[in-house]
Parts: sequence; C-alpha cells; structure tokens
Amino acid sequence: MSFIGKWFRKWFSANSPQSMSHADAEAYRQLHQAHACLMSGDLEEAARLGMEAFQQTRKNNPSLSEYALGLLVFIWMEQELYEKATDFVSRYIAENPPNPSAFRDRGMAYWYAGRLTEALADYESAARLVSNDPFILVARGQVLVELNQPQRAIQDLHAAIDIISKYPNARTPFWVEAQAYARNGLGFAYSALSKNTEAMHQFEMSIDLRPENAWVYFNRAQACEKAGEPARALRDYQKSLELTKPKLPAYKRDFAKARVAIHSG
Repeated sequence: MSFIGKWFRKWFSANSPQSMSHADAEAYRQLHQAHACLMSGDLEEAARLGMEAFQQTRKNNPSLSEYALGLLVFIWMEQELYEKATDFVSRYIAENPPNPSAFRDRGMAYWYAGRLTEALADYESAARLVSNDPFILVARGQVLVELNQPQRAIQDLHAAIDIISKYPNARTPFWVEAQAYARNGLGFAYSALSKNTEAMHQFEMSIDLRPENAWVYFNRAQACEKAGEPARALRDYQKSLELTKPKLPAYKRDFAKARVAIHSG
C-alpha cells in the first residue's frame, strides 16, 4: 500500500486546484480526502468519495476522471473486489477513447484476480499506446513470468530498470520501490530459466530495496522449491503470508498456505 500512497502523493504534488474550475476543485478536494481515507484504512468512505469525484469529472475533465478511476481500482483491489474493478473499467474503456491508464488499471485487477491471460492482453494494449512506461513494463514482465514466458519478461523488466535509472530522481523511495518490483520479477524469470545464482541475486536486491513485499518471498519460495531447498522455501512461504506491503492476492495466499502445509507435514 505504501507504493500506492507514494504514487497518489506524487500526483497531488504535480497538480493544483488553484487553476481549476469550482466544480473541478471540489472533485480534487474529494480525491484528496479519498486518498487520505484509503491510507487510513477507511475503504468504504474512500470509495464513496472517489466515485463522487469520478461521476463529477468523467464528462468534462479527463485527467481528474482518469485519476479517480485509478484510485477506485486500487480501493477495490484492497478490498479484493477484483470483478467489480474489472467490470467498472471495462465499461469505461467501452465508452471512451483508448487510454493506456485504463488498460493498465484493468490489467492489474485481472492480474490480482489470477486472470493472467486477460491481464497480459490489457498490458499489451497499454504498451501499444505508450511503449516506454516503466510501470506497464514492470507489470507486464511479471505477468509474463507467471505465464511461463521468462525471456520476454526479462526484456520488459530490464527495459523498465533502464528507463527508471535515467530519471534524475531514480533513487527516491517512489522509484526505488518500482525497481524492487522489477528485480523481484527478474528473480522469478531467471529461476524459470534455471539460472539460480542470478535469480537469488535479483531476489536479494529486491528485498534490500523493499523488504516488506510479500511477493518477493512468495516468488523466492517457488525458486527454492525448484532448486531443491524445501526448508528455505517453507520459511519464505511463511514470510509471504505475514507481510502486507504489498500483500499477496487471495489466490497466491491460498497457494502459499497449501505449500506451507505440505512442507510442514
């Protein structure tokens, strides 16, 4: 959730209500409040405020409505309402010109729901519209690994890291977390190619950058199983169920619990 918070704070710092119309300034205020509710855990109020802002801006201010859409998707994902998120964004996509952010948002909801083929299709659509977005590349790369396409995944993930490294502020916490997620994906991809030394190196770099990410321990646990290290896999699966920044989606938690039961038996 901290990465989500940093993303939204970055958006707010780049936008100001001073030059907005009265209606848009009110929607901006609602979005600011919705973000605060999201970060404090009041998800129902966050969703209510986000929806009001979305409805108020969807016809006249594409930038604000696009932001509101992304915020709503994050809220519903935090509630694990993945189908609600995908259905809502699908209606938005059907009613509006092609938008990379909308495809990215729906792709993320599909991914967290375990619908990897649909997630990849949306990330492909987003990448066709904007080819150098590191967030789209990081997400598509991780989905490609899960779909057993590690070579393509490695290309995306290294490309994302190269783009991020060229930013003047690449070492700020916001971009550090993006790099951590890319390294996590690389570790999983190298493991799929049986390049275990490089895989573990990438996992260690990811953990160093973002030690509270449940996903990296989940992925490393699978790599340890593949390498014939069940005791280490057990520890990593257990840790993946404890951490929450970000936490595992429901289908990965179920898988991790099943593997813990097997390795503990």
